[in-house]
Amino acid sequence: MDVHGSPGVNQQLQKDIRVGNMYSTPMFYSPYGPEIALAETRLSGEPHALLPEEAALLPSSASPLRRVEFSIGRAAAHSALAQLGVSPSAAVLRVPESRAPLWPGGFIGSITHKSERAYALAADSTHARGLGIDLEMVNDRHIDISKRIATAEEITWIEQSPKLKSLRMLLLFSAKESFYKAVSPLLTDHIGFHDVTLLPRDESSFRAHVSQRFLGQLPSAEEITIHYAIDQGYILSMCRVLPLD
Repeated sequence: MDVHGSPGVNQQLQKDIRVGNMYSTPMFYSPYGPEIALAETRLSGEPHALLPEEAALLPSSASPLRRVEFSIGRAAAHSALAQLGVSPSAAVLRVPESRAPLWPGGFIGSITHKSERAYALAADSTHARGLGIDLEMVNDRHIDISKRIATAEEITWIEQSPKLKSLRMLLLFSAKESFYKAVSPLLTDHIGFHDVTLLPRDESSFRAHVSQRFLGQLPSAEEITIHYAIDQGYILSMCRVLPLD
């Protein structure tokens, strides 16, 4: 199940990403075309300098760790936007109600961070209605949260392979997190872990099956695919909600 994204999918990502004092060589590659930008940032040295409007979002009581996570997340967001031709002076702010990132006008995206690395997806809103991304670290110390996050069909899939149970559970959690980030801005009601069933589509993606009560708000729900990749002890999952015809 060790799946690495194909380096041929997005040629732009084969270049090292340099943003201020951030440096990274891409570990994952986008499963989408160049209209959906994926960027990776890793901390090297001091935290990335935020735009004034972005820095104002952090309270004075924010811990050093929170400041690092926030700065590398915004650095990844700016790197993804730069691939789409957006000026670095365009701030990525915050939606007051949900605290989700508020992207420059005409663009949407998603940010995730773990430890000292961050990833961001971004797109012109004509190419996607929603985007979600999630990063998780693989280890052997995960508690069993399958009953809290998984439907009956998903639990069956998790338990089919006892040796991979912990990994499958973490894969499912990450995929549902990216799905939630992608669809929640489109919904008027809260959607929970048990409102969607993710079943394997192939060896590197899930297909979403959404409960009936959300189908009216997500007319393309049955076409939503969540891609994932595993590399160097990390899982990265990505979700895109296609634009309506």
